[in-house]
Amino acid sequence: MSIDVKRHPDSASTSWFRKGRLGFPALLGVVIGFAAWLSLTPEPSLPAIGEYPEFNSVESLAEASGAVLLVEAGAVIDSFVDGPPLADGGIAMVMRQVRVIEALQGDAGADEVIGVATMDDGAYDLPRSVQLSQGERLVLFLKEVKSSSTEFDGISRTFITVSSDNGIFDVRGLSAIARSPVVAGLQQAEALAAIARRTGELPTAELFRVEIADLRAALDKATG
Repeated sequence: MSIDVKRHPDSASTSWFRKGRLGFPALLGVVIGFAAWLSLTPEPSLPAIGEYPEFNSVESLAEASGAVLLVEAGAVIDSFVDGPPLADGGIAMVMRQVRVIEALQGDAGADEVIGVATMDDGAYDLPRSVQLSQGERLVLFLKEVKSSSTEFDGISRTFITVSSDNGIFDVRGLSAIARSPVVAGLQQAEALAAIARRTGELPTAELFRVEIADLRAALDKATG
């Protein structure tokens, strides 16, 4: 997937994660590189911008996640460029306050307020949105960003979504709808069978929808 930069924010980079503001090396790696998620070396080998693994099923997403949370998105509390200036390869990011409604997987508590960092939709021509709009409910598959201090009042912990939009499900009533057309089923075998039946291209495929109760039961079974 290619990403085109649309605007150039202030060239002064906050570089939170490289300079230790949140105590984690190279946010670029945790956002777009699975290998970098799993490596805490000071200078991990990062993939090219826009390259990251995508998971076909809830099962595989959950395996890659540290937490699966039903949440309500709050306000953006900061925006920044991670790494060097944007023109030199830095990544434009936003940090949003998010309230936990229920932990479907992981140890987050109900009403806990966390921070979720995503790429800044306004800075890139992304094929699919990673925006979390204030007031909307979502199911998020997340990796925690380990930190010594979040530096935000009322924020207990900080997370990123797994593989960008791949880890974002929009809640509609009692259902959760995958934002990424790559997701095709609860279990990996089911997802692969569904993909094999498709005749069109992924971007035109019907988005995967699952009842939250079924999602909860599948995650309970996987971790039970």
